[in-house]
Amino acid sequence: MAFQPAHGQIFSLFSVKIAFLGSILLFEIGSIISAAAPGSIVFIFGRLVCGAAAGGIWCGVLTLVAHVCPPRKRYLYVSVVTSMYGVASAAGPLLGGVFTDSRVTWRFCFWINLLLGNVCRLLIQGFTAIGFLSFVMIVLFLQPPELSELGKPLTVKKNSSELTGLAPFFLSLPSPASSWRLNGEVRPTPGRILEFGAVYWDSFSKSLPSYISKSASKIAQNIQNPTNSSPSAMIPTQALRNFEALLCLLFQLFISMVIGIQIYYLPIYFQSVRGHSAASSGVLTLPYIMTLLLSPMASGAYITASGHYIPVMWIGASLAVAGSVLLTTLDANSSTAQYGGYQVLAALGAGVVQQIPFTAVPLALPSADVATASALVSFCNNLGPVVVLTLGNILFTNVLGRKLEEIAGLNGSITGSKISGLVDLGSLVPPQFLGDVRHALAVALNRTLVLAIPAAALCVCIGIGIQLLSWKKTKSGE
Repeated sequence: MAFQPAHGQIFSLFSVKIAFLGSILLFEIGSIISAAAPGSIVFIFGRLVCGAAAGGIWCGVLTLVAHVCPPRKRYLYVSVVTSMYGVASAAGPLLGGVFTDSRVTWRFCFWINLLLGNVCRLLIQGFTAIGFLSFVMIVLFLQPPELSELGKPLTVKKNSSELTGLAPFFLSLPSPASSWRLNGEVRPTPGRILEFGAVYWDSFSKSLPSYISKSASKIAQNIQNPTNSSPSAMIPTQALRNFEALLCLLFQLFISMVIGIQIYYLPIYFQSVRGHSAASSGVLTLPYIMTLLLSPMASGAYITASGHYIPVMWIGASLAVAGSVLLTTLDANSSTAQYGGYQVLAALGAGVVQQIPFTAVPLALPSADVATASALVSFCNNLGPVVVLTLGNILFTNVLGRKLEEIAGLNGSITGSKISGLVDLGSLVPPQFLGDVRHALAVALNRTLVLAIPAAALCVCIGIGIQLLSWKKTKSGE
């Protein structure tokens, strides 16, 4: 996530095609490192390489779409790209689980990127089959228009690059969620790795908002760094001075929060509250997943035909608000029509708008800033789930812990941190307390899913704000 602004600068300063090919090659190298890792340190390094390269691939795809497609058709093509990303996100964990449980083990999740079984030869050659085929197709057929910046000498590009700002910017991101455990307590600790699981706060003390505000201050300082006034800065401030682009970035941040919190906690609802298996839980969340995958293409086709995207933003966000409110009412006794229909409504509202900023922001900025704009939208799209899941995990674990304490006779060793994830409650909770514990989980989930409501409501406000801004521009133009 933190590397995406850097990729935006790279795609702005160098050939889009070469940078895209380099990202593919780097991703394949990271896959090889991860698959052949002898230990956790090498595996983590390989995943770091894959993650950094994946950010470049995603940014490159969006940049290439912006270059080769006419503006009116970009919404349709971007919606197809985001839908394919959603399909991969849904199918990837399922295939990974199949590989992990089979004889090929988890390593095949990475070896699958290589040529069918011929690993040794491809490792000597230095690239994989997928990378090779992608290289051949892109080199032969892709000719994106070049930007004026690409004609500059390498030394000029190097001097104009502000990639040194990546390190402090990257280090400031995990701060809101950094924590560690000591003697049963969790305290925020600078420099510690991001942790989603087993986080328990006794209360929302002054230290938590203070720590989050300090982290936000760090991020703001990195963005407002004087070097960012340069047009080639990693996060150029002139890109944020465009009010329409800034509103679209905020819209993407908040709508990704809505999707992130719901897609993460709905499986927990089906497994922990209703007692379904992991496989059954995946089937029961299909209404949300499939609606989220198909609705962007429908809205992209409509926007391409009509040429109007702003009404879709606030109408879709309004549907997301309604669906988010309904999802907070789910409990162990909810009917199939309720949990299925609520999922469809929430996913429909979020799905029809989730791809719009990927096209709207580049259109609002000069063509030279297309790569930077795509990277900023991708950054906001990934930052939203990180923020909301961090806050959601803290809220969920605290509410669950308090509700468990209210159950008379329940073993004190059964805490919110122990059963807050996807666990088999039957193996931890005595049968006579199972119903009360499921009710406590339902209450905690409802309180946590509430976080999606203000995020969706802010999207409605932003959509209306963009509509008013458009009317103002039209009136002044007349």
